[in-house]
Amino acid sequence: MNLAAVRRGVPLSPRTLVGLAEMALVALLALQAGRLLWLVAAPATGPASQPGPPATVPAAQTEVLTRFDPFFRLAQSDPALSAGPAGDLHLYGVRSGGAAATAILGPPGGVQTLYRIGEQGPDGITLIEVSLDHVVIAQGAARRRIGFPGPAGQGAVTPPTAQAAAPQTPTEAPPTFTGAQLMAALALTPRLRLGRPVGFTVSPRGAAGAAVLAQAGLQPGDVLLTLDGSELNRERLSELPQILAAATHVDLSYERGGQTLTTRLRMSAP
Repeated sequence: MNLAAVRRGVPLSPRTLVGLAEMALVALLALQAGRLLWLVAAPATGPASQPGPPATVPAAQTEVLTRFDPFFRLAQSDPALSAGPAGDLHLYGVRSGGAAATAILGPPGGVQTLYRIGEQGPDGITLIEVSLDHVVIAQGAARRRIGFPGPAGQGAVTPPTAQAAAPQTPTEAPPTFTGAQLMAALALTPRLRLGRPVGFTVSPRGAAGAAVLAQAGLQPGDVLLTLDGSELNRERLSELPQILAAATHVDLSYERGGQTLTTRLRMSAP
């Protein structure tokens, strides 16, 4: 490049202009490379390099853990909550669903009543909690936990109680019917939808059948849906006499009043 020509004001050729631009670009890249090396080599200073305060867990999160009670210890420490069956009430079925949860309670062999959570029944009983295997009811200032009936002679399924607990309420009498007697007391009619059976409607066979049906916690018009978790279809129905004859309990789901309920049906040993 002719620098003398540049000083004298002689017009520069395009080739000369390109060379000047290349020199300026090289100088700019060298400057940026020097700044980058300085940022990498220089030690970090200022508030960003200082360690922050240790993280803390909000008290609201730890409070959730204190309320978790997998072994019923908190229920034992609450003097207002008594564990075990209500002397004249047994649990026959539950339906979970948050604010729409329901439970069926009633005396053995008597009229069964559907309770909705949070609503007070005609007998002054309010259903306040529904779980898969028990419910909690309130009657006045007292609260009571009621579980499904246990095996024959063992009463309801309840959490262990302390040695100093109050005297236990009388246990439920064992069932007086066998699986074969229950099968003989039932008349099952298929409920058809679009030409396909969806469940079987229950009806008793005579007065003796009605008594067995009431003791089992079933009512005329109930629709049996599943047996031990399997759909109750025609093939399963043909196996029902053998299943009931050899079993001491079965898990049923059935439909009553438009709601699907579950229960564990216990029978005497064959």
